[in-house]
Amino acid sequence: MVEHLLDAAVTSNFAIQQVQQLEMELQTEYEHLTTPCRLLSTAIMPEITASVNSILWNHAASKNCKKHEIISF
Repeated sequence: MVEHLLDAAVTSNFAIQQVQQLEMELQTEYEHLTTPCRLLSTAIMPEITASVNSILWNHAASKNCKKHEIISF
């Protein structure tokens, strides 16, 4: 039983390290994806970002807002 518990512990530690490494790589490549909400707005709910973008383009005086700035908002 102890051997099975150790195997499970080692496997979960490797999985946690892999997730942490992937998170660091993601933040290195995309600096604006620093919070779970920003990540969700990009990956899960892109229609909200597109909606904010369309409102911004229709009503803003300055139309030079980038997508990552909308995601950060």
